[in-house]
Amino acid sequence: MIWAVLGAFALLYLLAMVALAYIYVHPRVPVPATPTGLINSNLELDCGIAPVWLTPGLAMSNPKSNTVLIMVHGYRGDRSSWKEAAADLRQHDVELVIPAMPGHGAHPDKKCGFAVKECRLVVDTVQWVRKQYNDRPRIVLMGISMGGAACWLASEADPTIDAVITEGALLHIGETTDRWLDKTMPLGRHVLKPIKTIAEKIAKVKSAEIDVLSASAKWRGRPALVIQGAHDRLIPMKDAEQLADAVGCELWVVPEARHAHCYRQARRTYMGKVLDIVNRIKEPEKDPS
Repeated sequence: MIWAVLGAFALLYLLAMVALAYIYVHPRVPVPATPTGLINSNLELDCGIAPVWLTPGLAMSNPKSNTVLIMVHGYRGDRSSWKEAAADLRQHDVELVIPAMPGHGAHPDKKCGFAVKECRLVVDTVQWVRKQYNDRPRIVLMGISMGGAACWLASEADPTIDAVITEGALLHIGETTDRWLDKTMPLGRHVLKPIKTIAEKIAKVKSAEIDVLSASAKWRGRPALVIQGAHDRLIPMKDAEQLADAVGCELWVVPEARHAHCYRQARRTYMGKVLDIVNRIKEPEKDPS
């Protein structure tokens, strides 16, 4: 009898782990309404269709500025994560691209890629942006959380971009998952460990092979900014310090800010620092052709 009970319990536990892993890989969030001043579009990229919000100039293939910010949201976020920042940036001489990430919002791919798919989407978006210009535009990547990790990976894949700004970037994907599981329940990283293993198989990624720090170190000395909330309980301060040290850039710590809430906490200063990074980028040379 006891073995039957234990067997039933083990089966229920395994089924629960599979179900939770499936949810973890398929976060899905509601599709947000397109903000005033931006245009919703579907870009045909090498990695597939990407729903994006664009400033009108880029949407009409007639950009008014040669500076483009590609803004990448994080896990269980959506394009509206950048709504306030986009509204402020539209007051300046820049173009914006805000894509939905795989597994989120309107993106047709139902599975997130834990920064791997997201990196490919960012790199392909950069290539699309360049096709909208006769001369070389200045391209800045901005990413939050997992979107930040994707931006650093993209900076390694396409080092011809011009600047990288990240907030609460995931430096160690596996360790961040363990912390998230610990927040779910006591000893979560141990009790719920199968979720992590099964999720990696579903997503077809290996978190141990995602080396965000190595990618960021190759950016060292170029225009960059690492932003960290002082009250971020998901990404420890030591990770932010390690990232800023690898890149050789400023670490700006926002007092009182939780994970992914730095813009809301320090809106004016945040915008000033972004524009400062933009102003540090050298004007690209004109294409002689």
